[in-house]
Amino acid sequence: MTFIIADYFRGVHAERSGLSVIEPLRAKVNSPRTSLIPQRLFNFVSQIVECHGKSPEDILSLAKYNDGMDADDYAHPRYIAALLRIGDLLDIDDGRFCPTLLANIGDVPVSSVHHQKKHASIKHLLINSEVIEIRAECELYGSFHAQQAWFDYIRNEFDYQKRVWNEIVPEIEFRALPTIGDLKCEIKGYIAIDGKVPKLTLNNKRVYDYITGTQIYSEKYPFVRELIQNAIDATVYKIWDDLLDLEGFKESSNEEKRETFNKGLSSYQININFFESEPESNKVFNYFQVQDFGTGMTLNDIKKFLNVGSETIPFRKKLTHTMPEWAKPSGYFGIGLQTVFTFCSHVTIKTKYFENPCYLIKIERRQNIDSYEISIQEISDKKFKGTMVSAKLEKETISNDTFNSSNIGFIKGYVDPLLGSSNNIFEHCVNDTLYDDFNNCRIPLFINEVDFFNTNRGSSYRVHSGNKIEITDYDLGIDCNVYIDVWDSGLFTFKYKGVEFRTDSVNYQHGLSGEIDIFSNSAGYWLTIDRKKGRSDRGKDLSRIVNAFVRKYHNYLRENSEDQNEADFYIFAEVGNTIDDQWKNFQINGIELNQYIYEGEQLKAFGEQYGYTGKSRILDIDGLVMQLLSKIIIANKISVSVSLGDSSITNKNKRQEIIDYRIDFNPNNIGEFTCSESLLTLEFDTYQHARMGRQYFPCFDEGYLDISIKKDDLPVFIDSASPLNMLSNKFLFTPQGELDIEEVDVEYELDIVYSYYSELNLSNLNEEEFKDKYRMLWERLKLI
Repeated sequence: MTFIIADYFRGVHAERSGLSVIEPLRAKVNSPRTSLIPQRLFNFVSQIVECHGKSPEDILSLAKYNDGMDADDYAHPRYIAALLRIGDLLDIDDGRFCPTLLANIGDVPVSSVHHQKKHASIKHLLINSEVIEIRAECELYGSFHAQQAWFDYIRNEFDYQKRVWNEIVPEIEFRALPTIGDLKCEIKGYIAIDGKVPKLTLNNKRVYDYITGTQIYSEKYPFVRELIQNAIDATVYKIWDDLLDLEGFKESSNEEKRETFNKGLSSYQININFFESEPESNKVFNYFQVQDFGTGMTLNDIKKFLNVGSETIPFRKKLTHTMPEWAKPSGYFGIGLQTVFTFCSHVTIKTKYFENPCYLIKIERRQNIDSYEISIQEISDKKFKGTMVSAKLEKETISNDTFNSSNIGFIKGYVDPLLGSSNNIFEHCVNDTLYDDFNNCRIPLFINEVDFFNTNRGSSYRVHSGNKIEITDYDLGIDCNVYIDVWDSGLFTFKYKGVEFRTDSVNYQHGLSGEIDIFSNSAGYWLTIDRKKGRSDRGKDLSRIVNAFVRKYHNYLRENSEDQNEADFYIFAEVGNTIDDQWKNFQINGIELNQYIYEGEQLKAFGEQYGYTGKSRILDIDGLVMQLLSKIIIANKISVSVSLGDSSITNKNKRQEIIDYRIDFNPNNIGEFTCSESLLTLEFDTYQHARMGRQYFPCFDEGYLDISIKKDDLPVFIDSASPLNMLSNKFLFTPQGELDIEEVDVEYELDIVYSYYSELNLSNLNEEEFKDKYRMLWERLKLI
């Protein structure tokens, strides 16, 4: 609280001082005033006092002359305010702090400590009408920084007052300000960099080039998407602002608001135009233009977009607070519009905010100079609405370098190499951006005066949901069209407000197909800066959404899936919910699970060193179907016995490539797991011949149960040594070293394993018995 009060009251000190002059009782002062002194003069005193904490320019806002108390008596508020400011800055000597008060306050804020030590650092002080000299010697960076800042205040104040001195002094004959002599601040025992406290800084030019260039974007011309997205956002804000004035809208339900909002979106349009110019000085240019009829920009908004990375303009920020998550624009990173300046030589922006003036901004990149020439004009165009951005960029010709570019691969499907320069890469990039990123846009997008998606309804790019059911959850912040497909879940996508993004940080979509379209939070919360990929630190959030969705909407998933046996199998495994035990009818290798688990049929699965690549409906020991089945096995305490089949395959070097697993089930409500020693040894040889680090494997023999460990007791970040781990609930450890007897210090390894068990109290065996048993286990499996 002390920190907050100190920093807050420093900020309002000047204003409070001025108010205390007008109302002295605020400061508990009984001022001996008389009505013979005009209130006008007290008002001037208040302004003078308040001015000491404002910017230097505020001096000139005070009156230069005013009548005083008598004839030929004049007041000079401006002059007094200027001298008060200087006096306040030069009140820098030590002895300002009462030690008794400080002792009673207790811990003071760090900023106050620096302020105190700043005054204590003064070693030389000379102030007279001719010169000002101050030297300070600090012991820590904090007071050094504070003293430097104070010296800068003094220099800046004197520089400003000297420039406007004739506007301040009552008479030209008044003495000039003293000269700033030696203002010097040193630090003992530390090194200053260029006389300043060391700090991290950014090279503005390099950072600007990076965040607005191709290094951070995955597409060829990122400004195309950014300009269209900006136009969509501006339109969304305009529509929502209009709807707030609609009678009864604020009181309507989410569903009603959304329906009205979507109708509003379809009533606007965004015009996108591009064409190729005639040759100009042996060069051909592409012209690109995006026009919306949204909110437009004020002059202050223009200032903000010229400041790369600045926050949302106040009008939009305020409006956003009134919008539910599904209505909010995708948000932006503050750099989208600037990308067009990097890629295009000429950019023109015409914009008008409601009844405000219409502005024309021209940005031109100077040739051979990495800088921009910017001009802003107020023009007369009362009928214009919204914003129109026009850009000009040189046409790129097809070359070998073009096709070798990492972000141009998709172009090969569109261009004909035989046509050479007749191809226009930019045109194909525009079309591809529209298909990829704005497929679900409810605002009509007109391309060269043609409704783009109405004209291209038959395109294979556009996703058709068929008879699938869409559902919305406002709590989770998602629109969904999801169904179960445990054999092929490659059709599952995440989207953010209609635009698909890639994510490698979540695997819980396996078993689901369709899409989850997120409308909660901003683009910056979910996406990387080019909006093409999900942020790696949002994987848990995505997993939480998917898990919550499956648990909450398992009945919807059944209804939306074609194969009810398959749906019940998935839901029973993930949620534990079943309808008439339909999961038992789910078929693997053409045989129902009921026959495998309850009628003694042996299940056949395959495992391969680099992942099984056989037919999709043949069971992969590492695959999703096996993972789901294992959840059912563990949850229902079904015992499992795994043996080695006779269909294993070796390569030409006689090394095992594919393992043939045979699995037998016993629904005895015990949940035991057993497998042959030879199978585990084969797994180690097949999968782990280059193994590094400690791993865990299933407890395959009841003789080792007393040195086994439960899943919840496994250490974090440990890798699995066997796909059979999913079928077991008791495990054992490998040594840490490689599978080479000369590389493993057995006694050391046994000490490590025993210590782990001992610390968690996981074994009843004494140390000698425990180590002997683990040594025998490792020898038996040829791990040492």
